[in-house]
Amino acid sequence: MHTFNKIPKWTAGLSTGFYYKNFDLNVYFYTRQKYGQLLGVLTDEAGSTRYNHLDVDFWTPDNPSNACPKPAITNPQELLVSSDYAYRDLSFIRLKNINLGYTLPKEISKKFYSEKFRVYFMVENPYTWTKSDYVGLDPENCNSYTDHRPLTSFIFGVNASF
Repeated sequence: MHTFNKIPKWTAGLSTGFYYKNFDLNVYFYTRQKYGQLLGVLTDEAGSTRYNHLDVDFWTPDNPSNACPKPAITNPQELLVSSDYAYRDLSFIRLKNINLGYTLPKEISKKFYSEKFRVYFMVENPYTWTKSDYVGLDPENCNSYTDHRPLTSFIFGVNASF
């Protein structure tokens, strides 16, 4: 049986910026490593083995895989919780933010009555890398019955200094 620590052994972030002429690119990564726990989505705790909220590779006579046990009408909760089946390593690396900007030359900025004028495009939460056996939607929020992947946002903006 696996014993996972619910608190990550280590957490880190990396923010870096690249600048070339009037372009700037900023990227932020975030990670939690060496932790895990029982996932309710893989047990009857969240009703998921009965209602199949995820695309799960259940055992059937036509699909004799060993990935997930056959759904049952009776409550297999004790079997699922007492084995290591529903325990998963929740380590992940998330690309949290990408920001690409362009600062207009001063001659053009003055046409907008601005000292500095920058346009940018930003993407928040575009991708998360997890271990290959992780089946949930978000390893950072896996305790919640409303477990959902963080929204990916696409933002276009303008910074102006007057």
